[in-house]
Amino acid sequence: MGKGRHGLIAGMLRVAERIRRRLIGGKAARAVAALAIGLGLAIIGSALSGKLFAPSDAPAGTFGSHDSGGRQPARSPGWKYIIVHHSATKSGNAEIFGEHHRKVRGWNSLGYHFVIGNGKGSPDGAVEVGERWLRQEVGAHAGSPEYNARGIGICLVGNFEEDYPTQAQLAAATALCAELCDRYGIDSERILGHRDVKSGGDTLCPGRNFPIKEFVEKVSRLKGRSGFLSFLRTCSVAE
Repeated sequence: MGKGRHGLIAGMLRVAERIRRRLIGGKAARAVAALAIGLGLAIIGSALSGKLFAPSDAPAGTFGSHDSGGRQPARSPGWKYIIVHHSATKSGNAEIFGEHHRKVRGWNSLGYHFVIGNGKGSPDGAVEVGERWLRQEVGAHAGSPEYNARGIGICLVGNFEEDYPTQAQLAAATALCAELCDRYGIDSERILGHRDVKSGGDTLCPGRNFPIKEFVEKVSRLKGRSGFLSFLRTCSVAE
């Protein structure tokens, strides 16, 4: 990683700390701070070429029932759901999962839209942005035509049948989901676990130790007041 990227990471960490200090303490503040760190790292690593959050009326193409393999995936017709996953691995990151999806599954790119690290492969709570999100393409994560086409796939690194998500992961995921819900008019009740949507129901994802009910409640409370992106634009980064 070059000096410029190191400097930007350090800058984002300072921004996150300033957010933490300026906001009244509490879970919402910690969640926003965690997302600041995560998005800073994600933007660096994803060669961002467009807006992180595309307009909700972005033009859509014809979408298929599943991932389009080596072909370019279609644009999503519009986001209605957020689907939460665990990686079912002890460690990992977007690059590792993307390589597996391309080489083993034959997909065009990483099947998820976002990956949230656990400190083993990427920083704890770091939000990595996938190519499909940058291009607003259908996912390859749900095992369902409807939920692949209209569901934003968020994967937290870890095996939550055996372990638990970290507090940093939960904080970042909460803030990210609240922002996505606000941006695209997604009701918090449409935040679902992978096991709730996969055809055939043959998955435990995101694992028995992921507190999906409590998580959705926290997102619901944070919606409308996270203000992450607008607040971040008001922060200057000290050199």
